[in-house]
Amino acid sequence: MVSAKCQPETADILNRNADLIGQSAVARDFQAGPDTAKPANAAVAIADTVEVYIHQAIDPRRNERSSKNRSNRWKRPKRR
Repeated sequence: MVSAKCQPETADILNRNADLIGQSAVARDFQAGPDTAKPANAAVAIADTVEVYIHQAIDPRRNERSSKNRSNRWKRPKRR
């Protein structure tokens, strides 16, 4: 699933071409609108005034592991 948050006029154009956009993005569905919310696990691309959300692009478990690794990386070693 891919969605976009944009102005109503832009959403009309994008939604009229949803099949083409979905095929190009290799996505089952596409929808655009001014009230579209960003999903928690979506990757985001911004082009001019359009925010494009690629749903389920981020694995929350991997993100948690990365944060832990980053925080551990900067800890000082214990002195003996």
